[in-house]
Amino acid sequence: MRAQVGFRGPRRIFAAVRLTAKGLGGYLDLPGHVESPLFTHVSPYTKRLLVHHFVLTSEEQFTEELDGHLCEAYAVGQGAHLA
Repeated sequence: MRAQVGFRGPRRIFAAVRLTAKGLGGYLDLPGHVESPLFTHVSPYTKRLLVHHFVLTSEEQFTEELDGHLCEAYAVGQGAHLA
């Protein structure tokens, strides 16, 4: 069974995570393309959003950079990308 936890704001789902054999896998919906070794794959989702996939394998990957991207994805869930 593959269980995924989605995070939803009032406007949309903006992130999801699941446990995998490699670690904590997931994605963030962000309004622009982010070049970072954190993200394993980036693909278009809508004309305003890109899906950024990641796999976290250690606690050291929970950085301020990740925190900033999580805040940006949360804003997407609130509808900030529509303004």
